Amino acid sequence: MCICISISITAQFITGALVNPSTTSTITSLSSVRYNIHNRNSVCTDFVRNAINTCNAKNLTPCAICLATKGDVGRETADNDALICSIETDIKKKLEDEFALPTFFVNRFHAFSFGVFSLDSNKISNSLGVVNLSDGVGCGIVKDGKLIQEYNANGTGGLRKISRLSDGKFMPIAQIAGVKALQAASNRERTSEKEVFRRGLSNQHSYAGMILDDIIDATSELICDVATKWNLLHFCVNAYDKCGINACDKKEFIHLLQEKIQYKINKFIFVSLFDSPLTEEKVKLLGASVFAFKQLNSKNMLR
Repeated sequence: MCICISISITAQFITGALVNPSTTSTITSLSSVRYNIHNRNSVCTDFVRNAINTCNAKNLTPCAICLATKGDVGRETADNDALICSIETDIKKKLEDEFALPTFFVNRFHAFSFGVFSLDSNKISNSLGVVNLSDGVGCGIVKDGKLIQEYNANGTGGLRKISRLSDGKFMPIAQIAGVKALQAASNRERTSEKEVFRRGLSNQHSYAGMILDDIIDATSELICDVATKWNLLHFCVNAYDKCGINACDKKEFIHLLQEKIQYKINKFIFVSLFDSPLTEEKVKLLGASVFAFKQLNSKNMLR
């Protein structure tokens, strides 16, 4: 049985789980630890060491380590991403030298996308676009069962700049449709993000309605671009899980989004709402483990 030590690196915390990627099941979750830029490598190494100790206690044999992190983990496309890549190269060498386990990296939005794809037991297609409306806006593509790792301002993520519908300001999709847009509106309206969302659905002529129109337009622009570029007909959207928005409002949002997409490209794109009892973080960890499993399999490295 292949067990992957799956790790997610966020802005301040390292979290993880032991995952069986062949059955898409989490065997055990690992306690989160805080790190900073100065001790990231050592904290990550200690985290893996503790994970291996947990494997030993459970008579499990890990076959790989996979880390889901920010930025372009495959290429150096910008100064910030170049720094990220150099840090990851250091960690990869350190982990492989100390633990003799193949170590892989994957962008965290891509890991989430692969997790969503892997969890879908009733796939209508072997290709799927996944949009994650969260702290930022992420998009991942699975094409013919393979994860497409593309991440840049002209690619599949929220870095791409468009004209905001309400005022024409040219800005990244992540700033228009990310959760910070809802938070800014909630601060102005002195209410919660979920209430802003609800008001936007019920009264399109209000300030909340303008914000929601901007979000729908920006998200549809992203989906239209990706659908056209990669010839995708099915998208799954994860909508603001941390805001406590109810299922009915999310479904109405998906309906409006799908209408907007069809209006823009005159083509039916099926958009579904991601609905799972698993948290976003656990889906990322699952996706990272499946990614590592496929990498091992393609290189005939499975033990």
